[in-house]
Amino acid sequence: MTPSVVRGYTASDVDCRSLTGDPRAAVEAWLAEHKAIGFKSLLAWSSDGVTWGRVDRPESRVELVTSEWLLPDASPGLTETLTELRLFTDDLPGCKTPGAEIHAWKGSMGWRARLIQDIWPRNHCRDTVQIAFGKGEDTCANGFTLVSEGRGLKHAPPIEWPQQVYPQSPQPLRLHVREYFHIDDGITRVGLSRLGGLSAFRGDAS
Repeated sequence: MTPSVVRGYTASDVDCRSLTGDPRAAVEAWLAEHKAIGFKSLLAWSSDGVTWGRVDRPESRVELVTSEWLLPDASPGLTETLTELRLFTDDLPGCKTPGAEIHAWKGSMGWRARLIQDIWPRNHCRDTVQIAFGKGEDTCANGFTLVSEGRGLKHAPPIEWPQQVYPQSPQPLRLHVREYFHIDDGITRVGLSRLGGLSAFRGDAS
């Protein structure tokens, strides 16, 4: 499908048929197909937990590392229980390249997936920062940190921060979100948003 240009981004459909059989293979195929985009992180929701992922690029390869090895009881990985995922670039402050996200979700008619890419130079958009609930525990390994949310819920985002480094910030995890404006009949509104990075802040900077 030819991408449709809407203000500050382009949107195009993504072939997601293989998500039904092997979700991990589908994501790895997207990474190979869109290697030039430079996707960095994955956030996936399943009926039995949340899975985070990090995209590594050793030599000329592209590898997806996911969090179920660190949190096997709560992070199911990319399996048949998957219901939604977002594969996104790192658009933290200072980034001078266009960002992108593949958003896939399972609806009543099956899987759908969409690729959103910035139009450069960026316009008709703004960047926001949202607090992601959870306090880092002492478990940090291979670029992931175990995070607990107080109600027994846990997840392992692909970022390391020793708990003692952020003593004044009980919730240091931040999700960066890019919001795109639509103008309808003279009224400006947020028409679309996507993930644009993950970071952790000290208590005096949050």
